[in-house]
Amino acid sequence: MKYLSAWKRWDFKPKWFWISVAVITALKLFLTSFQMGYYTPDLAPLDDTLMYNMAVSITKGEWLGAYDWLTLSKHSFFALWLAVLHWLHIPYLIGGQALYAASCAALTGAFAPVLPERKKKFILYAALLYNPAATAAFTLRVYRDNIFPALCLLVFAGITGYVLRCTNKKAIGWLVLCGVGLGTVYLCREDGIWVWPFVLVAAGVAIWRLARMNETRRKKLRRMALLFVPVGVFAACLSAWAGMNQLFYGRFVVSDFTSSEFNAAYGALTRLEAGQEEDGDLIQIPLTKKGRQALYEAKSKYFTALKPWLEDADFQNGYANSETGEYPAGSFYWALRRAAWYAGYYETAQKAQRYFTDLAQEVNALCDSGALEAGPRRSSTAPKITPEYVLPVLKEGFYSLWFCATMQDTAPYMGGISVGRAEDQIQPMEEFLYTRANLAAKAGTAEPYYSPVQMAAYYVLLFIRKIYAVLLIAALAAALCRLFYVIPTVWKGRAQTCQKAAWLAVMGLIGMAVLRAMMIAFVEVASFGIGTYVMYLSSVHPLLIAAAAVGLLAVWKEEENAPAASL
Repeated sequence: MKYLSAWKRWDFKPKWFWISVAVITALKLFLTSFQMGYYTPDLAPLDDTLMYNMAVSITKGEWLGAYDWLTLSKHSFFALWLAVLHWLHIPYLIGGQALYAASCAALTGAFAPVLPERKKKFILYAALLYNPAATAAFTLRVYRDNIFPALCLLVFAGITGYVLRCTNKKAIGWLVLCGVGLGTVYLCREDGIWVWPFVLVAAGVAIWRLARMNETRRKKLRRMALLFVPVGVFAACLSAWAGMNQLFYGRFVVSDFTSSEFNAAYGALTRLEAGQEEDGDLIQIPLTKKGRQALYEAKSKYFTALKPWLEDADFQNGYANSETGEYPAGSFYWALRRAAWYAGYYETAQKAQRYFTDLAQEVNALCDSGALEAGPRRSSTAPKITPEYVLPVLKEGFYSLWFCATMQDTAPYMGGISVGRAEDQIQPMEEFLYTRANLAAKAGTAEPYYSPVQMAAYYVLLFIRKIYAVLLIAALAAALCRLFYVIPTVWKGRAQTCQKAAWLAVMGLIGMAVLRAMMIAFVEVASFGIGTYVMYLSSVHPLLIAAAAVGLLAVWKEEENAPAASL
């Protein structure tokens, strides 16, 4: 009790707080400086290599490069990020860790009003900073999920920081941060829309808080109008990106993969029901082999133009099942685009737009006329939602949450070495990214070689992972118990609206972790079929950590003589 009492009375002095923050941040950057890049130019043409090539093109003043079927195939903010790091001469892996540290600091600052003591802020920041998923092996790839979790945290930090301070005239900076986060998250990944539920609910909470202010209606409405700031910044980010695509390729779109015409064409093709009743595999076949044949027989001009490639055995290698000739959902849209490229429809962005527009109209007309057996109209690249997916998705989703909470598959090094020709492939990537590749193998094996110093750093990170694997589950359980225990205090007792909003924010973080896990579970069950993969779930880990830490540390009632809520 003596030591507990002393702990309650003790707190950081401002100087030592910032020194301590700087020390643990520097230590994290030092440990991760021993990590090495994992480069596979020939094995990742649609992922790592694509983003790297785009980044090189940006530094040459050519935006995303010469136009073809891949140029606008993905949301490519990550390529711009790589180019900026190159211009600044910042090593790729260090840049990613620095961005993640900044996002951890932002989320810590966001919750400052309910974490009045500096020691509690320090604990939250440290817990987020040393998240093992942020140093996991997948981050060593040249891929956008290296920064995606950090960008998501900026969104949560921005809107949470505003909601907890919306009665303060100086809170607009948090809304700008939220808008920047929203824009970069969406420009980084096609599923970046997933953060919007939290933002919209948080905006509702802010309106509730503002409505309770003892101010005139006019002043309240002015404060509420500020909630359009993130929307404006988000729109500006997307417009700027689309404007660059307009300038270089003549299309005012973020990507042609998410464009209306490609979604319409893909949706039209996946309306066909021929052969679907015979497919007992949970990995959905969006357009079966029988469906393709039905389109050929119905004399679909625009789809038949792709037949020489879609039905070619060599082309199908890597896209379709070699035994059945069926294209699974995770690869059919890539096969469709590549076949259209071979057929000459990707000479310009405008020609590709016309082709997919014509393809959608033609297939929909055949379906609507009854010439083809089909379901209702749809315009989406997402798999169809069917009842048989419910139980598998729930099972995979809850397993994914356990997978994240126990920090599985978060080792800080790769189990294999970079694959590619060292002189003309790997070396240029090392020079551009200012980051060495793990090219050395143990004598007589294909296993990567890491020096004793590297392994010492890795062992420290592995030890930290073990601590999280044990403590996070317990901390989450304790935080949930406390959150439910303080419900009378928060909602009926002496808590202010700030505490109420913070309580909702923590529950919202948990809800968003569940949402992300279920989203990825659906894609896994209905499309990918690659197994539970930490990279796609990496946005879940910091949400669980933040919810556990804030749930346990926050002050849930207005206390007399409480310290000021500042950093």
